Amino acid sequence: MVLIDANLILDLIFARGNYDTVAAFFHKTSVTGEPIFIISSAVADLFYIVREETRDEEQTSRLMSQIFRLVKILAVSEDDIIEAFGKQWVDFQDRVQYTIAENNRIQYILTSNTGDNKNTEVKVLTPKEYLDMLN
Repeated sequence: MVLIDANLILDLIFARGNYDTVAAFFHKTSVTGEPIFIISSAVADLFYIVREETRDEEQTSRLMSQIFRLVKILAVSEDDIIEAFGKQWVDFQDRVQYTIAENNRIQYILTSNTGDNKNTEVKVLTPKEYLDMLN
C-alpha cells in the first residue's frame, strides 16, 4: 500500500515538474490495482490550492472528484496528531503523514522531498524510486 504526498497530486493536476513520473505512477497502480492513499488533512489543502490556482469553484469540484477516483482517504485522529508531535522531524505535515502510514500499515510514502524521512520503518521514496523498484 502506498500513501502519497499532496504535492504529487498537484504535480498531476497542474502538469508540474514531476508530472510524467507521477502520471506513470498512477498508470502503473491502475494496472496493478494497488491502493493509493492520502491523508484527510491533505484534502482541505488540495481543495484550497486548486481553487486558488483555478479561481473556479466548479472546476475545483470536478478536479477533486477526479482525485477521489484515484485515491482513498485515511482519517487523521486526535491520537495521530498527538503521536506526530512526539516525532522529532522538522516538517509537522511529514510527521503526521508518517504517523498515519505507520498506524495503517502502509508500506511506502511517496513524496518529492524524502530528506526529512531517512531511516524510517515505512519506506519514503520519490515516485521515480518507487517505479524503479517495481521494474
